[in-house]
Amino acid sequence: LPDGKSFSLLNKVSFKDEILHRYFGSCKLTSFCRKLNRWGFIFDRENNTYSHPHFVRAQPRLMQQMYTREGKVRKATAEEKVTFPCTLMTILSLHSADCENIIEWVEDGNSFVLLNPSSFEKLLSPKYFSNCKHSSFIRKLKRWDF
Repeated sequence: LPDGKSFSLLNKVSFKDEILHRYFGSCKLTSFCRKLNRWGFIFDRENNTYSHPHFVRAQPRLMQQMYTREGKVRKATAEEKVTFPCTLMTILSLHSADCENIIEWVEDGNSFVLLNPSSFEKLLSPKYFSNCKHSSFIRKLKRWDF
């Protein structure tokens, strides 16, 4: 919707046929709706919309505050709390020989530079990320609007 704080499934048949299978590996709309509920989305029956306070258009960083719940709200596990931006910040905050000449902040502190992609892939990525490939790291950067 225009406010960017909620969305609606306008054409459920097209959504099921074209989106669910391609992006979620599920062909059932009911499964998708259960996933939304598990992630804390609120369904507004009056407006037929879904919303979540941390799922806002053009603010992807808010999503790192989201977590799944089962039945009752539960605390996020350590794995759910450690998101890509948090892990990247951890790596950039290290002042050790592990990171030297591999990745570092630019002098102004507003950006970083990957000095040695092959060393990053071999030494740092396996330690901090589940996928060790440089191309996967770049995709994650793009996904988080870096």
